[in-house]
Amino acid sequence: MTLRRRFVALFLLVSLAPILLIQVYTFFFYVPSISTKIRTLIDYNLQQKGENIHLLLRGDIDIIYQIAGDPGISDIIRGLATADPSTLALQESKLVAEFSRLSLFHDSLAGV
Repeated sequence: MTLRRRFVALFLLVSLAPILLIQVYTFFFYVPSISTKIRTLIDYNLQQKGENIHLLLRGDIDIIYQIAGDPGISDIIRGLATADPSTLALQESKLVAEFSRLSLFHDSLAGV
């Protein structure tokens, strides 16, 4: 091996070794800290999502109570229960029309 190659190899070893040592040290030092912070943020996000879902479901329950308490829908459902086959289609179309009317006021009823 020539002197030039030895100097190049020694230069690479001297210049890259500290960088690699610092990288290994920071990796082992910061990974546990970052992992803990990520777990904390995930837990916080899950808690927030759970609260949002709870609020949405509570709002949907209120809408269901409003629908169940609507006298027009109650009458149509009673009519469906006692309807003969000739008026069944008419009662069903009335129910669809009533839900369509309600969905104009409540965005969450659009899929009903």
